Amino acid sequence: MSALHPLFDHHVKHQQQWSSLASVMNDTRARLEKLQHDTQAKLDEMQTQLAAIIEALAMINSSTNTKKESLSDKFEQIGSRRFYIERDEKDTWDNAASKCLLMGGYLASFRNKEELEAILPKLEALEEYWLGINNLHTVACMEDEDEDEDLAVDVDGFIKTNCCEF
Repeated sequence: MSALHPLFDHHVKHQQQWSSLASVMNDTRARLEKLQHDTQAKLDEMQTQLAAIIEALAMINSSTNTKKESLSDKFEQIGSRRFYIERDEKDTWDNAASKCLLMGGYLASFRNKEELEAILPKLEALEEYWLGINNLHTVACMEDEDEDEDLAVDVDGFIKTNCCEF
């Protein structure tokens, strides 16, 4: 029997190692299960947040579409394009340009004398209107390709005619 003693010791040593490994595996399994649970909880929270974001975006989109529909009623077909003429609020050029962008447009720039003449009857006499061709620093001129007359915008962005010298 004493000859088997090293064999028994070896067997006991391996059983202890296996028990130790089993304990490590159980600890590892428990940590993995906790990680899986925590990850699932975070994923559920993220999905809830994503659903809230999607709902908020849908409401914004719906609101934007409603605004665009109500804004499109304010635009008037003049010539080949649509224009919105602000008649109530006075504002700076920068603010006017920003408001135009929010409405889905931009400050008007006329391509030729015909476009300018098509809109002039819609404008109030002695009122001043901002244009997109303004550079705010110098007199900006627009030469009409079809006529000898020049169109210009002064430093405040207001329409003038026959004022440019070349």
